[in-house]
Amino acid sequence: MRSSMLPTECPTGSLAGARCVGNIEVRMLRWSPNEISATLRSAVSQTVEVSFPNEPAPRQVTLPAGQDMTLSAKLTGLGTIKPARDF
Repeated sequence: MRSSMLPTECPTGSLAGARCVGNIEVRMLRWSPNEISATLRSAVSQTVEVSFPNEPAPRQVTLPAGQDMTLSAKLTGLGTIKPARDF
């Protein structure tokens, strides 16, 4: 799944409580023109791929069951959010 460019009407923003494939909860997703961060929680221990703008390859992230994990990336202007296949 790939989203389009972040909307110019929302150069900063956040969302919370979204559910993703693999029983992963996006507890918090925040973005600004300079940074994007996501706090994820998985119901089961699993390894997923998470893609961020301006990074050459997806990150392999191991999510422990029932624990929050926060990931972030610097942006150069508005970017795209590129979740991994199972995210």
